Parts: sequence; structure tokens; C-alpha cells
Amino acid sequence: MRWIEAPPTRLALGISLAFGALLLAPDVHIGPYRAINPQSIARLVALILLISGAGHVAQRMLGARLGLVASGFASGFISSSATIGALGLRAKRDVALAAPAAAGAVASSIATVLQYAAIIVAIDPALLVSLAWPLGLALLVAFAVTYVQGRAAHVQTRSTPDVPPNKAFQFLPAFLVGAVSALVAVLSAALSSAIGDAGIVVVSGVSGLIDAHATAGSVSSLHQAKTIDATTASLAIVAALSSNTLTKVGIAFASGPRLYALRVAAGVLAIACAAWLGLALGQLA
Repeated sequence: MRWIEAPPTRLALGISLAFGALLLAPDVHIGPYRAINPQSIARLVALILLISGAGHVAQRMLGARLGLVASGFASGFISSSATIGALGLRAKRDVALAAPAAAGAVASSIATVLQYAAIIVAIDPALLVSLAWPLGLALLVAFAVTYVQGRAAHVQTRSTPDVPPNKAFQFLPAFLVGAVSALVAVLSAALSSAIGDAGIVVVSGVSGLIDAHATAGSVSSLHQAKTIDATTASLAIVAALSSNTLTKVGIAFASGPRLYALRVAAGVLAIACAAWLGLALGQLA
């Protein structure tokens, strides 16, 4: 099929590596503070590879037919921040596309929340129960803002935006996420030992500026190992989502025109606020 750019051998290699890593990685806690679980990291890497492949296929199938919003959503499974930057550049080239491009950028955050949930389920399904309120409310608001901004745009396009990457499986980013996840887990456990659970939240917030998916994986692994409780894990993950939101806002203003940046900022900040509201409601429930 023309919409799958990767040859069958590359697809087979990606799938083989993903599932091979799951079979070979031991399910034990090792390393400093016993914070690293090879099986959890393997699950995270495999999940990123598979989501990357699925996002690539969805982008190739839906992007040209359904426009910027569908393409932004599909590309968000690869990288929401990169999607926001690419759509911003597209809007800068044609200001008339600023509104639909912003809707596509916000749609990429739907993929972000779904990835959070998928990563948590893959590593520690029990933790998702504690995060049902924050992630559920964030997802609801992400859909609502995308719908409102998409309808308000009143601009249709059949061209696909320049959204990276053009490969089905992104091996290097997946392995980097796994490495960062292990590093964040060790740093979080070290700070937790030194200053308590607040250290985990601080590390999660800082690392979320770069990659919130790795943080979700490391926090889930720490909760699975019973190093932290569900309340601390939930707070750390919402903190990472919020700091990653600041990164998205910065990219929107740096890449696109003012209208685009303001619409994207309003959308992603609303999603982050919904997550915090959901966290508070979850504590009351």
C-alpha cells in the first residue's frame, strides 16, 4: 500500500524487536535503589514503537482526506510537540490556515493523553484507577476544545501538513524514552530517599519539560515496585503533563503566528487545568 512508506522488512524488524524485547527482559527491580525494571522499560519501548507505527499509518490514511485536525491527531501519537511546531510553521506560511492548524495542534494533545493511559496500563494497570479522574477529564476537555476550535475554523484543506517523521518506526526516540525513563526512575528514587515523596514530584515536573512519556513510564514503574503510593504517583504524572504543556506553549509561540499560538495555548492550558481539577475531584471521591 502506498500510504505505508516503510518496506515490509522494516515493519517486520520493528515488530520483532518490540516483542523480542518483551520476551527477553526480566521482570525484576535492579540498579540503584532498585528503581529500574527491565520488563517495564521494554514494555515502554515496545509501546512507543507500536504507537509510532500506528500513528504513521493513521497519518498516511487520514491526513489528506480529513485535513489538518485528523492529521494533527494522528501525528500526535508520534510527537505532539513536533506536531505543534510543524503546524505552526504551516500556519506561518499561510495565515489563513492558523485556525484549523491550531485545532490540529490541540488534537495532537488528545493523542498525548491516550499515550499516557496506554503507557500506564502497559506497566501498572492498577495506577490507572487512581488517574481515572485527571486523565479522563483531560481527555474530555481535549476532545471538546478540538471540536469547538475545529468548527470555529470554517476552513477546509485537502493538503497534508509537513509533520515529522516519515518513518513508521522511530527506533532512536523509542530507545531514548526508555533510557530517560530509567534515569528519571533512579533520580526520583534517590530524591525520595533524601527528601521524601516531594522529590519525585519535582523530578517529574522538570523531566516533563523534555519528555512526559518517559516520566509516566518511570513513575508507573516506581508505583509498581511500591516505592511510592498512588497519590504521589498521580501528582507526579499530572505535574509532568503540566510542565510538558509549558513546552508546547513555547513551541506554539516560537513557530506560528499570534492567532495560532493563542489558540493552541488556550487549548493545551485548558487540558492541563482539567487534569488538576480531575486530580482534586479524585481525592474527594
